[in-house]
Amino acid sequence: MADEVRNSVWVQTQWSILNYAAV
Repeated sequence: MADEVRNSVWVQTQWSILNYAAV
């Protein structure tokens, strides 16, 4: 369960970085 949460957070972080870089 912890791994799933950690993975979800990592995915959100990647999207945040991509969105920031896109700007």
